[in-house]
Amino acid sequence: LATTYDQIKGYKSANRRRLLKKIMDSGRGFIVMDEAHDAAGGFGAQEKDGHLGKYVYGLVNHPKNNGAVYSSATWAKRPESMFLFMRAGLGHLDPGDREDVVTNLKDMGIPGMTALSQMLAEGGFATRRQKSFDGIKFETQPVELFESDVDLMVDFTNRILDLANSKDLAAAHKAKRDEIVEELALPSVKDGGPKVSGRAGTEDWASLMYLMATQHSTAMKVGEAARQALTSIANGESVVLAAENTNEAALKRFMDRNPDIDFAGGESFDFHFGHLLIDRVRNFRKGAIRVGGQVAETYELTDEELGPALQELEGMIDELLDEAEFQKLPAMPVDAVLGYLRRAGHNVGEVTGRQYAITPENEDGTKISVRRRSGAEIKNKADILSEFNNNKMVAAFINAAGSTGLSAHAFMDPPRPRHMIIMQVLQDVTAMVQMFGRINR
Repeated sequence: LATTYDQIKGYKSANRRRLLKKIMDSGRGFIVMDEAHDAAGGFGAQEKDGHLGKYVYGLVNHPKNNGAVYSSATWAKRPESMFLFMRAGLGHLDPGDREDVVTNLKDMGIPGMTALSQMLAEGGFATRRQKSFDGIKFETQPVELFESDVDLMVDFTNRILDLANSKDLAAAHKAKRDEIVEELALPSVKDGGPKVSGRAGTEDWASLMYLMATQHSTAMKVGEAARQALTSIANGESVVLAAENTNEAALKRFMDRNPDIDFAGGESFDFHFGHLLIDRVRNFRKGAIRVGGQVAETYELTDEELGPALQELEGMIDELLDEAEFQKLPAMPVDAVLGYLRRAGHNVGEVTGRQYAITPENEDGTKISVRRRSGAEIKNKADILSEFNNNKMVAAFINAAGSTGLSAHAFMDPPRPRHMIIMQVLQDVTAMVQMFGRINR
């Protein structure tokens, strides 16, 4: 019986689960799991949730199961997932000892997981199969940056961090949260009331500004990436553009804030890197109150609550956002590259989960129009890959949604060699390596 993990997830899959149980009860069952780490989730969830991890664990450890084969590039990434994999070499342990193994692996971290992997390999329970990258060139292509652009981004980041770390801003958020909590009139925790906590929109600014810096550098690569892609296509190669972020979440918030634009009718509109910064800057006024772990109320500081000193800081940041350097960079850099290729007459596509298709309306991609993609268009990645693999499409954009389970390896006769242009490195190194594997099967 061939099945996906989604098809046996939750109690709605009762019929398929019953069939699998009959197979295992017959004493003739044998389990082979591809991307086995995807079946390991859910340990620690409540029984009523019908989670996947404990169910598959039960199948693997069925007393009449004849064996299991796990295939996974990231099986040892999370100690919590080890319960599922313990049949390989650790199946003799009782449940209590298995709990101890996971607890110890959590404490030891990566060195412990590495040592366990080595021991299982030496015992014959694990075998490493990895496609060689011999003969594949990894080349870093320098992109010329203007010092003024870099200095502007550094100045912007410093002003944002000054604002986010301001004691006056922290005090303004605390006063607003105290006011809301008082209005909610909740009993104290001592009196049996729920735990109440607050969160300001500035608490993750350091990581957010790191993200915006990577977005800035990605936007500045558009011209060079387009040149490389066009050269590769002219040389008979097919291009895969790889990036982690599509910036669609920021685009949706922009659309919500601008109801006067006829997005559904295909009206073009300005959407540049400055808009991404504005989207982030406005978060410093926002906050949320959580009651019992759930968001009970959100708020946004008014000018009066902010005070004149913080308004002055905000005004200084707004002045930087008006700089032309930010407005000449696209907010959707990969789409800007695809726009260059389309204008050159090439058929291109994408393997992502985005809800909107983006059409650049000017050369630098700072003016765009959008079209809502159908559900079938989003889900049916196989058709896009079929066109790409059959040389009917010469370029494709993939993000994390296309980093696993798909093959874009050259196989037609004559084959078109693949050229992956990494516009933005994925932060998860395992996902990045798996993305390399899409064109190196």
